[in-house]
Amino acid sequence: MARLKTFRIKAMWGNFSYDFSCSLLRGRSGDILSVWDPTMFVKERIWCGDHYVIVKGKWVQAEGLFFVVNIYGPQDMAEKLRLWNFLLEFKSPKAPAATRGPVRTSYIIFGDFNEVREEADRFGSFFNAAAASHFNNFNNEADLLDVPLGGRRFTWMNKTGTKMSLIDRVLISQNVAEVFPDAKVEAFNRVWSDHVPLFFHVESRDFGPTPFKIFYSWFQRDGFKQFVQSAWKEDDMNVSLLLKKKIKQWIANNKNMEKSHLVRLKERVHEIEIKIKNSCTSPEELDERTRSLSEMEDLVRFEDMDLQ
Repeated sequence: MARLKTFRIKAMWGNFSYDFSCSLLRGRSGDILSVWDPTMFVKERIWCGDHYVIVKGKWVQAEGLFFVVNIYGPQDMAEKLRLWNFLLEFKSPKAPAATRGPVRTSYIIFGDFNEVREEADRFGSFFNAAAASHFNNFNNEADLLDVPLGGRRFTWMNKTGTKMSLIDRVLISQNVAEVFPDAKVEAFNRVWSDHVPLFFHVESRDFGPTPFKIFYSWFQRDGFKQFVQSAWKEDDMNVSLLLKKKIKQWIANNKNMEKSHLVRLKERVHEIEIKIKNSCTSPEELDERTRSLSEMEDLVRFEDMDLQ
C-alpha cells in the first residue's frame, strides 16, 4: 500500500468515483483495503490497525451512523483474542468511538476472520474447539447476526482441494437487519485467490408503483366509456390516483357480474337442450337458446381479450 497508486484502485473499482482506506503492510499477507462510493456512503472517521479497517459514516439511503469493519483475522490464537476484545471494547457504549444520544448506530463486520464457528465449517484440517468457542462468544457478546451464506459451503480452499474452511463471513448488528431485512450474502466463483468473493446485498427491489394497464376489451363493455368520462370530470384535480382506482373497481364489479351472468346462461341453455332432446321446446325457447349462446360467446371473448 506504500506504493499504491490511484490508477490501481481505479482499475479494481471501475471508475474514479470512490474513496478508500487501507491498513499497513504485514509481510506476505499484504494489507486490508476498503473502497466505497462517496455518493452512497459518506465517511466521517477511520480507524486502522494490523487486522482491521473501520470506517464510520452515513449511508445515504439509511438513517443513523454505520461502522463498516473490514477484518483480516490473525492466525495466532492469542492475537485473535486481542482482536475480539478490541472489537467488543470498540462497540461498547463507553468507547471513545461510541455515539452519544438517540442516533441509531449500526455495525457491518466482514472479511477473513481466520476462524470457524463449528466443526462442520472445516474439511480436511484441524478443528480448534477452544478457538471456535472464543469466536462464538465474541459474536454473542457483540450481539451480531451471522448472515447466511448462499452459493457455497466453504469460502477458502487450498491449491490441491484437500482442505476447505468457512472463514469468510459477514456479521451485522441487530438494527442492520431491521434497516435491511432482505440482506443476503452470496459466494461467487473463485478466480485468482484461494478465497471466494462474497457479495453482501439487499435482494428486494422497489420498482415503483404497479403499472396500470387498460385492455381493449374494456372499451367493448357497455357503459365503460360513459363511466370514464363521468369519473374524469369528478376527479379532474387528481386523475392519476382516483381515476385508476375507480376504473379498477368498475372492471372488477363488471367481471363479477359477467361471471354470474355466464353461469345463469349456461344453466338456462342446458335446460332448453334437455327439452330439445325430449321434443318439448317452444319456438320462443329456441330463440332464447340462440340469444343465450351469442351472449355466452361475447362474454368468453371479453375474458380471452383480457388475458392477451
